[in-house]
Parts: sequence; C-alpha cells; structure tokens
Amino acid sequence: MSTWTPSIVPGGDDQSVYLVLDGFGKHGRSWPETDEEATELETVITNLLDGKYKDPVRIVGFNTDEGWARDVSEEIADEIRRRCDLRMAEVPAWLESFIDRHYVRERERPRLATLGAPLRSVIMMRDVTFTCPQTGEKVTAQMTGEMRSDLYHAVQCTACGWYHVIHGETGKVLGQSEDS
Repeated sequence: MSTWTPSIVPGGDDQSVYLVLDGFGKHGRSWPETDEEATELETVITNLLDGKYKDPVRIVGFNTDEGWARDVSEEIADEIRRRCDLRMAEVPAWLESFIDRHYVRERERPRLATLGAPLRSVIMMRDVTFTCPQTGEKVTAQMTGEMRSDLYHAVQCTACGWYHVIHGETGKVLGQSEDS
C-alpha cells in the first residue's frame, strides 16, 4: 500500500493561493477541492459573490515561494462589502454570516463625526500604478470612490481586463510580494 499523497502546494511558479473553508451545516466544514486556476484572489472573490460556496467561514492565502501564509478573511470581507456598496446592492444572503464575522466597519468607514467633519460621502479620483499579475506590465489605472490610502481597492486593469485588489497608497496588488 502506497503512503504517497498528492501535494496541494503549487509547484515553483510563485503563485499566491487562496482557499475557502466552507460550512455545510450539520455535515461540518471542509476545504473544498479546487482547481489551480480557481485559487487566484480575483477568482475566489468572484466565486464567493456568485454563490459557489455554501457558507464561507474563513479564507487563507499562502505563497510557498515567498514563505508566507495568513488568514485573509478580513480583507476579503472588506472587498466584498465595498463591491456591493459600489453596485448599490445588498450583500448576497450566502455571504451575510461571513461578512458579519470579518467585515471591519471602523476601518472601512472613518468616524467623521468624531473629527468634527460633516457626514457626507467624498468621491475622489486619482491614478495608481501597479504591476499586472497576469501580464507583468506596469499599469496606471484610475481609482474612484470613497477611498482611504491605507486600504485595498478593486481596480480594473487595462492590461488584462480583470479587477485586481490594489493598496491605495503603495499600489501593491494584494498577495504580491513586496519586491513585485
């Protein structure tokens, strides 16, 4: 009898992987089997919004080449909430529990009243430069909406057409190493 088991760790292509712990009610929780292409950050966010997970509990990201692994549930919850807000849509029912557990309202919505500022939404537009993880090209895109420079924001890439999650201040793509 063989003791070999296949590895879930991607081989040497320096890919960041994102996996969802899904809940199945009385049947428990599991890390569903996932195709390699479906472990990219944008695909995971799209799959969450499309209802491909029954009851997402937690999301972890890792990159073995870069030597990091961490719970990214909070950042994903913030991004899902932000996308729903931009669409002026409610969070889908299957994501409500996930958002309730992980969304950080204080960070997403500064308490303007405590600063003496009027309660209003500020729409800003500014350029951000980042490296497209799909093509490797340098891209300058416009970030719009209520933004804070210390948060990540979804930006449509002109090089590949996908949305990437970009840090408002550094232009770093979520999941990319510091030297990318």
